[in-house]
Order: sequence, then structure tokens, then C-alpha cells
Amino acid sequence: MASPGALVITVGETVMTFDVDQTITIGRDETATIVIDNQHVSRAHGELRHEQGQWVYRDLYSTGGSLIEGHPVTVVVINRALDLEIAPPGGVTLRLEPQLLDSTDPKAITTAATIEETITVRTGSGQKIITIGRDESNDVVVDDLMVSREHAIVRQTSDGMVVDDLFSRNGTFVNGQRIRSAEIGEDDVIAVGRSRFRLVGDHLVRTNDDGPVTFGATGVSYEVGDGLRLVDNVSFELPERSLMAI
Repeated sequence: MASPGALVITVGETVMTFDVDQTITIGRDETATIVIDNQHVSRAHGELRHEQGQWVYRDLYSTGGSLIEGHPVTVVVINRALDLEIAPPGGVTLRLEPQLLDSTDPKAITTAATIEETITVRTGSGQKIITIGRDESNDVVVDDLMVSREHAIVRQTSDGMVVDDLFSRNGTFVNGQRIRSAEIGEDDVIAVGRSRFRLVGDHLVRTNDDGPVTFGATGVSYEVGDGLRLVDNVSFELPERSLMAI
């Protein structure tokens, strides 16, 4: 029987169980926790981590993408049994089944206490607001090159809390979906670069992802003025701290 908080993953006829202190990597590379020998799957495709008492899946900028219940995802909380499709339609489906974690479990309390940072919502111009970005003038400073200097703002409206993307380069995501503006509640996860945020009353709680970063591009082409194509439909992946010149 799986321990409380564990994640049970089924791939075909293989059933695996992982504890909350494990980081589960998924990909074609032999160093992955779950190795998927499929040409549609990226070498470092995605990962699962236990954060804030729940499992979170992140797509690691894979070429083929990840779907949950038919929807493309970048970051998603696994709070019930779900099917995760890796590089559909030619990839693999993983069944994810999180086991309930007792809130009195000392491990759960310790984990949450060590990775959370609480930011109080400030009041300005008649409404409660939080600015997020890389510039030091923001309420929440995110030291991450994936984050724009003025990246996003969380504000209170008459209908509740709203997050707005400030035309950032890499986008703001709510529950894995890139947004321009979206209403948010305490069950929603906001992703800005490697940082994840959620609302707790009038506070914004941040967790940081210190895992590796990969970059992927699909179908890159480049033509010069006379129609000469120098690069034609090239796809590639770059692991962290690597450089490619074309």
C-alpha cells in the first residue's frame, strides 16, 4: 500500500510508487527517473515534485508538449487521479494517482515551512495590488532571467483578485495556461518564470523552482532577402548552461 502523500504512476502495465521527497523526471534520456523510449518524447520532457502538500507537474519546454484531460499544460497541480499525455498523439500516457497526505504529518508541515515566502498585498490607488518582476522597484522581485523587469500585476477588483500579464516576453501562466488577464482564487497556481504563487487570504505565497532549465525550439526557418532559405524547419533542445550557434 502506498504511503500517505505518495504518487502512484502507471505506464502501461508498470506501476511505480514515489514518496514526497522524490523528484520524478520524465524523458527519453537514460538519466530520467521514468525513461520513455519514444522518438516523440524529449530527452528532458517533464518533472513531478511534491510542493505545498501536493504534487505539481511541469513540462520542461518539451518539443512534443504535455496534455492533461486534453488540454496543453506547462505547470499543473495533480490533486486527483489524472491521465498525463506525454508528446501526444504518438507519445505515452501516464496515469497519476496522488495519495492523500495527512495534514498533521510533520514532513508536510516542514516542507511547506521551508519553501514558502509570504508577500502581503499592499494598498494603492484605491485597490490592493502586487507588482511582480525582475526590477527592484517591484513588490515581488524575481531574480530570474526568464522574468521581465515589469512582468505581471495582481490586483483586487470588486469581483475578486485578478492577475494581469504586462506584455512580458515569456508570459504569465495560471494553472498551466498562458494568460493576458485572469481571475484567480486560492486554488489557482500562478507561474512567473521559475516562481510559483498562490493566494492565501490577502497574501501571495511564493515557491521557487530551482530545478534545471531547458530550451526547445520547433520548426525554425530563416530566409534572406532573395528568398534563399538558410535554415529550414530545424528543431532542437538545449540543456541548462549550453550554447548553440547556427
